[in-house]
Amino acid sequence: MTGIVGQKKPAYKIAIERSSLYILGPIYDLSKIFWLYLFYGSSILMKFYQLLPDELLLRLVRKSDRRAFDVLYERYWEKLFAVSYNRIKNSQACEDIVHDVFVSLWQNRTSSTISNPEAYLATAVKYKTLSYIRRQLEQPVVESRGDIAMIQAASPDSAVENILHHRILIEELHRG
Repeated sequence: MTGIVGQKKPAYKIAIERSSLYILGPIYDLSKIFWLYLFYGSSILMKFYQLLPDELLLRLVRKSDRRAFDVLYERYWEKLFAVSYNRIKNSQACEDIVHDVFVSLWQNRTSSTISNPEAYLATAVKYKTLSYIRRQLEQPVVESRGDIAMIQAASPDSAVENILHHRILIEELHRG
């Protein structure tokens, strides 16, 4: 690769001291990852992956690199869970939403044109969360009494409560 003035851009050098890995500049030759693994084993390789910027991890994910995907997952799952949990306060649903977003990322890895993984993942989780809220609004309220499940009769008081609850959820959808 060449710079703006035609000079060759230096590749980052990799320094390993006492089982610690240091990247001293950009790496344009991804084959170095293979050589690190070959000579230093998988533990040093994972340290290397954790130091890589998102853009390079995404390039590796596009080439079906599972370790790069794992690093992206570990880097962002807590933030994404928090984005979803702030809206729906349901841990299991939030875990499912985050999981679905990462599954989609992996399934579409070769055709994706993502440039900023953090922004993409946060936006995807936001929309999946809003979709979850919409589905919850569409489901009728069901009360279970023994063996019989009954749809809750709308008394005037409960109708007002339902309307207020519905408005709050609609405002949340539009705000998101």
